[in-house]
Amino acid sequence: MSEPKKPLPADESSVTSLSMLKGVWAKNPTAWDLLVTKYGITVYSWCRQRGLGEHDAQDVCQEVFASVARKFDEYQQKTQSGGLKNWLYVITRNKLTDYWRLNQRREQARGGSSWQVFLGCIADPLEGSSAIGLGATNGQLAKIVDRVRCESSDQDWQIFSRTVIHGETAQEVARAHGVNVNVVYLAKSRVLKRLRETCKVLLSGG
Repeated sequence: MSEPKKPLPADESSVTSLSMLKGVWAKNPTAWDLLVTKYGITVYSWCRQRGLGEHDAQDVCQEVFASVARKFDEYQQKTQSGGLKNWLYVITRNKLTDYWRLNQRREQARGGSSWQVFLGCIADPLEGSSAIGLGATNGQLAKIVDRVRCESSDQDWQIFSRTVIHGETAQEVARAHGVNVNVVYLAKSRVLKRLRETCKVLLSGG
């Protein structure tokens, strides 16, 4: 019986990853295939955790890696562990928001309504909150939104709504409110945190 394959030493693994990144920057097809193989299942898993079906998750994965291919020259490898994975997650989250927003428009065109943009924004697999709100009714979600809106400042809620629900960029919202971009990010973060906390409390019967 053959012995189990030993993992690469940390330094050898780092060299392999750096070699892959250099290959992708150089438009090497083999390096690109390696990147997709290495991270494709992770992106697919994030999509499934957000409630997408198999085929929709595959479609979003394709959109993610198409965006990665266009933007990879912009990527600057971070010194801390997980830099590339975190960058991929940001792109995936943006594509999921696009997916839910498109579905919402389709629902509204049929005379219906959708809370999927809201569910998509409060779910965060990297923070262990991917299942938050998935079993909630529209009435429960409306109650959560109303409570957090009342507890948030007008500026925080407007920033959250414009960036998350309406898809405006942080730069656009910052200019509209006369603040710097960091203020936008912090306001959005505060509202998202409060939404997740309130969702947990109300849906657990609290």
